[in-house]
Amino acid sequence: MKEIRTEDAAGQILCHDITQIIKDEKKGVLFSKGHIVKEEDIPLLLSVGKEHLFVWEKKEGILHENEGADILYKICAGDSMHGTDVKEGKIELIAVVEPQDCTQKVRWISNNEELASVTEGTVTLTGRKGNVDITVVCGNYKTVCTITVMQYEYPDPNWEIGQILETAGSTFQKLGDSQSMRIATDYIETPVDTIITLLGGSEYRYQLYKYIDGKMVEMTQWITCSGTIEILSETYSGFALKVRKGNYGKWTEEDIAAFAKTVQIESA
Repeated sequence: MKEIRTEDAAGQILCHDITQIIKDEKKGVLFSKGHIVKEEDIPLLLSVGKEHLFVWEKKEGILHENEGADILYKICAGDSMHGTDVKEGKIELIAVVEPQDCTQKVRWISNNEELASVTEGTVTLTGRKGNVDITVVCGNYKTVCTITVMQYEYPDPNWEIGQILETAGSTFQKLGDSQSMRIATDYIETPVDTIITLLGGSEYRYQLYKYIDGKMVEMTQWITCSGTIEILSETYSGFALKVRKGNYGKWTEEDIAAFAKTVQIESA
C-alpha cells in the first residue's frame, strides 16, 4: 500500500472504502475498496476532501486480494456454477440447480470450519492454511470441491532508521530520527490473521502500532523483543513496528540487517 496524490490515481486500485456525506441527504460508500480509479472519478474524490489516496502497490510475487479471489474462483467453479463480481477479495459461487423447477433443498457442508465455512453457497475462508472439502447435496446427488488454502506470503519488512507518526486516527507515516536510535518498518497489511515472532531478546525493545482502515488506533509501550504477537485480520487492517536497542545505541546498516533476521511475519 502506498499514498499518492488523487490527481495521479487514475488506473490505481483503492485500498479502502471512500465515504461520501451530504448533510441531511446521504451518507454512504462512494467508492469501495478494490475499485479501480478512473479519470472521471477524480473530481468526485476531490469533492469529498480526498486529496491523497492509499492505493495498492504492485510487487512481484504479491497479489491483490481481488486477483487472488479471481484465481480461486477459476479453480473452484464447476459445471452449472457462476460467480458474482469480485468485491473485497471475495467472489460468491452460485450453483444453478437442474432442472430449475427442482423443489429439493440444497445443502452445503464444510468438513473443516477452522479453514472455511459455507452458508447458502457462500464460502468464507478464515485465512488459515490447509485443505478443506466443500460438499453440496441435493436429493440423491452430491459433489465435492476441495479447496487448498496456501499460506499468505508477506513481503520482507522494509526496516529503516526512523520513527512512526503516533497521532491517533492518522494514516501511517514514517518520520526521521536524527539520532539514529530507532528503526521502523513500513505499514504492513494483514489480509489474514497474522503471527509476528520476535527472537531478538532483551537486547532490543519494540513498539507495535495497529491500524483499522489505514488509521492508527492503538500502540504499545516499549516491550522486549521476544515471543509472538497475533493480529486478527477481522479487527485490524495492518500494523507497523518500531524498534530500539536496549542501551539506546545507534543503528548501523549491519545492525539493521542482523536484527531483521530475528523477526518473522507469517499467516496464522
